[in-house]
Amino acid sequence: MHRLHGPKSLSRRLPLLITGLLLAALTAFAFVGYQQLTSALVVAAQDRLGKAAQLLARTVESNVPQLRADLTQTAADSTVQRLLRTNDAHARGAAERILAEKISKIPQAIAFELRDKRGKRVLWVEGPAAMKDSPLRGGHVESAPAKGFMVGPIVGDRGALFYEADLPVTTPAKDTIGELVEFRQVSSAAGAQLISGLI
Repeated sequence: MHRLHGPKSLSRRLPLLITGLLLAALTAFAFVGYQQLTSALVVAAQDRLGKAAQLLARTVESNVPQLRADLTQTAADSTVQRLLRTNDAHARGAAERILAEKISKIPQAIAFELRDKRGKRVLWVEGPAAMKDSPLRGGHVESAPAKGFMVGPIVGDRGALFYEADLPVTTPAKDTIGELVEFRQVSSAAGAQLISGLI
């Protein structure tokens, strides 16, 4: 009786052992396959994000010459310069009207901000793209350009993608009396291009 029990035991254990080995092999192959698929997807996502960032940068870069010309013209306006020199109520009203008229013609403009030479806000005029439910006027993420550049990085704040363009306001004698800043929303067309670039 004892002899029959040994082979029976082996005949029962052998299928269990083979099944265990097959399960271990399948698990190992599944894990390796998952790791390879994950790394391939990460590489593809990084590639698409890089292309989308380049597309967005080209879009903003193509606007810089016109943006510089517009800001230079606005900064040279005598009412803007008078406000920065005097900061009185009459100059403030006149500068606000001029800036409101100019910004109303720029659909993606969030706001104009005039700062004195210490960087303190003197005037804020909202544009067509200003967010009424969560305005940037009260504060926003850092968006200032790096030293030597006119346009800052594209940043996201409260559901909006925007960038900041800064231009010194100088007198005819080339004395800097302040700074004109424009906050521009990344246009919906550029956003659509970005999304299509990601797909």
